[in-house]
Amino acid sequence: MLILNAGHGNFGPRSVLVSSVAAMLRIQLVVITLAAVAAAWFWAIAPMTASLLYIHSSDWTDADLVKHLWHFRLIQPEWVGSPPQYDYLLWTQAEALARLGAVFFGWLASASWMIRRHTPGRRAYGKGRTPLPGGSSPVVVHLNRYIRSLATMCRKLG
Repeated sequence: MLILNAGHGNFGPRSVLVSSVAAMLRIQLVVITLAAVAAAWFWAIAPMTASLLYIHSSDWTDADLVKHLWHFRLIQPEWVGSPPQYDYLLWTQAEALARLGAVFFGWLASASWMIRRHTPGRRAYGKGRTPLPGGSSPVVVHLNRYIRSLATMCRKLG
């Protein structure tokens, strides 16, 4: 939580805005992380945990079995083996790593986008909202107002 008014007076609604934006960012990052963990668990690791106790023709190779069981593949079985001996276990490892990589990069892109969206210095905090003066964040705008009010008080006093 970002605390702006530590010993310097009350910033009012802006400090609430900044802390709520930080809380919203944390919640969104937790949701993205939980979605990535679920995708990794139920989609990325699935090829390694699939049972091969499947009734199939005896003249099928491991590549034929992969093509029959897994209609959506990131790695083709021919890429990790050579005919006629395709290795199903090698394919499952390569496919699981490719899927885990896709989940990781999806999580990284989503988290980066969320952080960038909530980072001070952006012109607007969402679609349809008017940009802040000078393209600054609420924190910078509020700090500028606070410094101006301190300067005004100092001029009045001295």
